[in-house]
Amino acid sequence: MRTGQIAVGLIFLFSSLSKARGQSQFRAAVRSYGLIKSGRSIGAVAITVTVLELLVATAILGGWLLPWAILCATSLLLGFSAIVAIALATGRRDAKCGCMNLGKSATIGWYICFRNLAMVCLLLPGISSIRWQWSALAAAAFLIASFLTLDARKTRALSARSRRTPEAITQ
Repeated sequence: MRTGQIAVGLIFLFSSLSKARGQSQFRAAVRSYGLIKSGRSIGAVAITVTVLELLVATAILGGWLLPWAILCATSLLLGFSAIVAIALATGRRDAKCGCMNLGKSATIGWYICFRNLAMVCLLLPGISSIRWQWSALAAAAFLIASFLTLDARKTRALSARSRRTPEAITQ
């Protein structure tokens, strides 16, 4: 049970340390999502995410306030998934992940949401209440399904628009 939590804790630790080392690259990744316009806000978000990831990693790996640390990690993962899903649904497929911030950051995709959901599943046994486990899992599944539906609708609309002939558009 604890092995999955330690694995996620190590991922958060590595992620936060790589972001701390490459803050300018991480800020560029945050900017690429297009959700925040102000440079100051981008910097504040980048620093906050880095610090939160480090605190959560330290708490999970140290076993301190474990249910709360796991709840915070789950919230971060679901929040990251929501941001990726919003970016994908609004056509920002070229946004940089910023997940591990290893120089060349990969572009986003639905795989990030599914990877985050897998990490949430690794964390769930640490939440003492079964009701919380199912609630977190249901929220993650609903979030991903909702944004997949939005993405499919947007893709169909764009596809239908591109099939129109120039004559039909001018009429």
